[in-house]
Amino acid sequence: MAGQGSSSLREANTTLVVQQLRVAGPTSRAELARRTGLSKQTVSTIVASLLADGVVRELGRGDPEPGGGRPATRLEYAADRAFVAGVELGVGRTRVVLADALGSTVEPVDLEVRRSGRTPEVVVDRVCTALQELLRRRGGLRRLRAVGISVTGLVQPATGTCVLAPNLGWRDVPVAELVGRRLRSVPVVVRGAAQCSMVAEHREGVAVGEDDVVLLFEDEGVGAAVVERGRLLDGADGTAGELGHCAWPGATERCGCGRRGCVETLASGPAVRRAVERATGHRVRRRTGEPTFVALADVDDPAVAAAAGEAGQVLGTAASWLVALTSPRLLVLSGSLVPGPAALRTSLEEAVRSREIGGHRTRIEAGALGADAAVRGAVLLALDEARAG
Repeated sequence: MAGQGSSSLREANTTLVVQQLRVAGPTSRAELARRTGLSKQTVSTIVASLLADGVVRELGRGDPEPGGGRPATRLEYAADRAFVAGVELGVGRTRVVLADALGSTVEPVDLEVRRSGRTPEVVVDRVCTALQELLRRRGGLRRLRAVGISVTGLVQPATGTCVLAPNLGWRDVPVAELVGRRLRSVPVVVRGAAQCSMVAEHREGVAVGEDDVVLLFEDEGVGAAVVERGRLLDGADGTAGELGHCAWPGATERCGCGRRGCVETLASGPAVRRAVERATGHRVRRRTGEPTFVALADVDDPAVAAAAGEAGQVLGTAASWLVALTSPRLLVLSGSLVPGPAALRTSLEEAVRSREIGGHRTRIEAGALGADAAVRGAVLLALDEARAG
């Protein structure tokens, strides 16, 4: 029992030193002792072990220590000794981002996946091949510690399964299993795009420091995510936040999920595109992979303003349901809602404001991380997975 206690203490002290090295940048053994509260001898023993394992490296001597004496040898966390990856499986974009052990982007790659070839097997093959190529030049697959994946759809994080992604044409796809099999059992964590975006905005974006947040997301479909008391709200099976598939009173159009009258049938990019095309008799032109709301943003046409305004009214009203239920301090707009038509956001904000009760006023802000929020969240989740291991 005593041996187990000593082992646990050594592990805790080592973790403390590594955490300080991650955040402090190049530093000395003496400074690590001051920051951690550990004895100099304990820190020196831990550092010797970390140097042998390649977790840290020496950089040479720095400035003299306080009180005089020889300059101390500086140490730094060897962030490039291992990697994690973030993957975005969106409707218009498939992106792979390789990051180092501190989460800094090493190299991003956008993959062209034709709509006709967007089967799970083809997409997974393209993603894994791209990752293997990125790692081939950096020591190989053995240096990959974890992969985080954002999917524009309904995801069960516990199993890594995409239960439903209508705009990808996916149903019950075991994403984590397929990727893990190709990458020799590297840990894989899978989340919906709205939840990944929330993770990124909450840790590094507009929602830093906020304990109660709602995020509204659009990528040719509507989703949401909730942070309550500083923690991401999962629900019973990790699928909390499917605002786009809530029923809208009186709506009858069939949704990609198979049901009729979902919010998504009235307020998503494709819904607005259909409304514009009915009103004008002309097809909306989009570049390959371009979100509908982005394509409509600069179109000066009353039909676009009208359709976007109506969609904003629906989205804002639906968002007000979440605001009323969770009472957040901040509502974040993410995905293609940020660069979308001005009428969309104006109408959305008016709808939220019109439903507020009491003295509390929820701030409404665009996400700070733009189109990269979902894949950044995937990288951060991969880091969590790697460090937990």
